[in-house]
Amino acid sequence: MIAVFVGGLMVGRTPEYLRKRIGFPEMRHVVLYALVAPTAILGCSALAIALDDGRSSMGNPGPHG
Repeated sequence: MIAVFVGGLMVGRTPEYLRKRIGFPEMRHVVLYALVAPTAILGCSALAIALDDGRSSMGNPGPHG
């Protein structure tokens, strides 16, 4: 969806996908998804390391420690 939007702007035409205009509301949802998904993953990873169980597993002498 982002590629279609940017491609339409580069050509100088209104961005369209399947003959439907891509507007601000659609792009807002795409950008929110693109920002929220990695933020959630990084936040959960930080929470896992911040908890005592996460820090104690770092001292595990096995291959996953």
